[in-house]
Amino acid sequence: MLNKFRPLSSSMFKQTSTNLLEQKADKVTQWLDSFDAVLTDCDGVLWVYGNVIDGSVEVMNRFKELGKKIFFCTNNSTKTRKELLVKAVDMGFNITEDEIISTAHSGAAYLKGLNFDKKVFVIGSEGITKELDAVGIEHNKVGAEPMPGSLAEYISKHLKLDENVGAVMVGFDEHFSFPKMTQAASYLNDPECLFIATNTDERFPMPNMVIPGTGSFVRAIETCAERKALVIGKPNKEICEHLIKDGTIKPERTLMIGDRCNTDILLGYNCGFQTLLVGTGIHQLNDVDSWKKSNDPELLKLIPDVYLPKLGVLWLNDDPIEGSVDTFNWFQNQHKNCYIVTNNSTRTRQNLQEKACSMGLEANEWQIINTTYCTAKYLEKLNFNKKAYVIGREGMAWELQNLGIKLLPIEEEVMKGSTADLRQNLKLDREVKAVIVGFDEFFGFPKLTKACCYLKDPECLFIAASTDNQGPTPTIMLPGTGCLVKAIETCSNRLATIIGKPNAEFIKPLITKGCLKPATTLMVGDRGSTDMLFGYNCGFFTLFVTSGVDTLQDVRQWQTSENCELHKQIPDFYLPKLGDLKYILTDLRVKVKRIGEWLDSYDTILTDCDAVLWHDDSVIPHVPATINTLQALGKNIYFVTNNGTKTRHELWLKASQMNYQIDEQHIIAPTYSIAEYLKENLSSNERVYVIGSPALAEELNMLNIKNFGLGEDLVQGIWVDMLEKIKQETGEEKVGAVVVGFDEHFSFAKMLKASNILGSNPDCLFLATNADAVHRYPKFCMPGTGALVMALQTCTGREAKMMGKPNPVICDNLIRTGCMQPKRTLMIGDSAKIDILFGKNCGFQTLLVGTGNDKWPQVLEFVQNKQTDFIANYYLESLGDLLHVLQ
Repeated sequence: MLNKFRPLSSSMFKQTSTNLLEQKADKVTQWLDSFDAVLTDCDGVLWVYGNVIDGSVEVMNRFKELGKKIFFCTNNSTKTRKELLVKAVDMGFNITEDEIISTAHSGAAYLKGLNFDKKVFVIGSEGITKELDAVGIEHNKVGAEPMPGSLAEYISKHLKLDENVGAVMVGFDEHFSFPKMTQAASYLNDPECLFIATNTDERFPMPNMVIPGTGSFVRAIETCAERKALVIGKPNKEICEHLIKDGTIKPERTLMIGDRCNTDILLGYNCGFQTLLVGTGIHQLNDVDSWKKSNDPELLKLIPDVYLPKLGVLWLNDDPIEGSVDTFNWFQNQHKNCYIVTNNSTRTRQNLQEKACSMGLEANEWQIINTTYCTAKYLEKLNFNKKAYVIGREGMAWELQNLGIKLLPIEEEVMKGSTADLRQNLKLDREVKAVIVGFDEFFGFPKLTKACCYLKDPECLFIAASTDNQGPTPTIMLPGTGCLVKAIETCSNRLATIIGKPNAEFIKPLITKGCLKPATTLMVGDRGSTDMLFGYNCGFFTLFVTSGVDTLQDVRQWQTSENCELHKQIPDFYLPKLGDLKYILTDLRVKVKRIGEWLDSYDTILTDCDAVLWHDDSVIPHVPATINTLQALGKNIYFVTNNGTKTRHELWLKASQMNYQIDEQHIIAPTYSIAEYLKENLSSNERVYVIGSPALAEELNMLNIKNFGLGEDLVQGIWVDMLEKIKQETGEEKVGAVVVGFDEHFSFAKMLKASNILGSNPDCLFLATNADAVHRYPKFCMPGTGALVMALQTCTGREAKMMGKPNPVICDNLIRTGCMQPKRTLMIGDSAKIDILFGKNCGFQTLLVGTGNDKWPQVLEFVQNKQTDFIANYYLESLGDLLHVLQ
């Protein structure tokens, strides 16, 4: 139902996903009049691969004939702007090269703007490298780069890292491979190396086929590099920021057309554009309807203003849309209350009523609701409808004006002459009903005088951003906003409403939405009158650190003061500096006298293998003796590994050679767990597509589970040629599962195959050995299974069932059968995000050892960031450090 009190502006359909085909002609015409510029996606809107979408050429060219500015804005990085121009012109689009915005060109322009003088490692196509060449930036050669032989051979003979590489740029690459992932992750191990992605499109808009997009590659590399990419393309507003800054387009008068909401429509949202979703690509109205029901604010941003099944059905004249007149009049005849609600403020209600009647609509003037009429109603809804006098800078003014708040121009207002001259020349605006105070380095006597004059009116609001009296500068005393506020409060004899700390309203939205719970929230700060008092007002725990403004001596004074208000500033906890939080953890090395008591609290000990028991083929000193001693003390020992490259038997042989006294049945490996799981959940005629190692296939073969996919699988010719081959290969027998483990032969061809198996059959199982993101070595980084899984999850939109840590499923059977009791079990590991999280998920106690992925500095980061799931109960530099205590 139309809301007759809704003010209509350039956003008359703001985030309503209104179907334009169901609207009256005059409303569509008003909508068309509300924008002067059009940005449109290409793939899925104008064309699909090489085929133009019916009507798109006519609509875009008609837009241009009507005088609208047109831009093709694509995330396609496989072509240069010149190549995209040739394609568009051949299809009949009236477009120029300057009207094409592509990610390959934008990426090169971004680096050029940084005066980048190093080399770029490109995962992508010649579209990127040609644009880099055009601006004189060096790069690697793109193309196929398969795994040459074994992984060991690749590392020892073929992995050569270029010291001059200063950036990694990722675009679409049909030759995406494990070696490319390894090089990218290794370069990105240097924090100075730039990480750029052309876009994050998960898949291509192809009918009845899943084609992994750039976003799948980006997520894989982000996972193994443990870094986020700077996304040049949509939805990052940087891709069209230059058009806004130079005045070519005005956001409120610009329309963004797209088929993908998480890139195209989100770009429109981020830029303040109007948005139109077309149903010829990735997302449909049913997707939008599901987001409307969500409480997730990020999903709500994806809702478009308007919708069309395809761009070509848009009418571009004043003729009514077929059926609209009859429908409107039928509603009228059924005695429904109908209103024509428009954002057109260039016409009176009478003008609009005359136009409606000329089209056959049986409408009266009182049924026309437009912005000229609704202005008064709209202003009545606001708490504030006057002007504001701002003491502050341009940032505050912009935020206020962006929300429609009227304010006086911000000026320096330098004192000229005497106070008598000031009184004589002082001019006050009677519409000012608020004084807003922020930090202002141009604060002076004239501003103080003017503010106090306005505040003489008791109905004038007095608002302050904060009460910080000084900035924590090391050598000078820099007056803060609080000083300005106090000056005005003293002179006006009024108290300001404080928006920032210590006012609890500052954080109230997060509490209301359930983003944080006061009873389990800690406020850390260095200032009693703001930070600690803010925590008190919100009901948080408070931690005071003396690395800033206030000191411990100040706290002692608050404690002994008779002023109850000062007591509110007394913190719950104190530390000289935040880094001292490390003492919250228990370091077993300083608890030697209690080790016996500590060990007596466990019957079962689970331990990771790699980087806890051994490094590759080298045993970690004293650890075998430690494990064997614990066994001799009667502890049940289990080795729990995410290693998907070996069978359980192979792991047992390796452990035995290193003198670990362990039974094969006490080794929990994902290769064996997956085979057991599939034996129970697959029928005998179903096959398994394996991305992984021979060990994974061997465990499947041991249980007579048919499988295929091992080894090298590369794109032959162009990737489109593979689609028919995939249909033939996967259509012979039913594929009941896709299993992903560590695979040095991972490639785009394997992604294509797995994506289409999973995409065509929602009942197909999707399993992964583990989510390990990366394996770090002194001179390079190697992608883990988690990076491969992330690539497939991104392009298929499905979540894999993780059979390894941190998923507790691998221990469910042992717990269920009573082989271990969680409260009397200890989990030992080197990875906080895998081993420690696994332990916590199972209800175990946890011990982190510093011989692998996470060491003491990482622990401190987890503590500071309140990432409690990753903080172990205990810490040791090495598990071998326990040996001298046990003997």
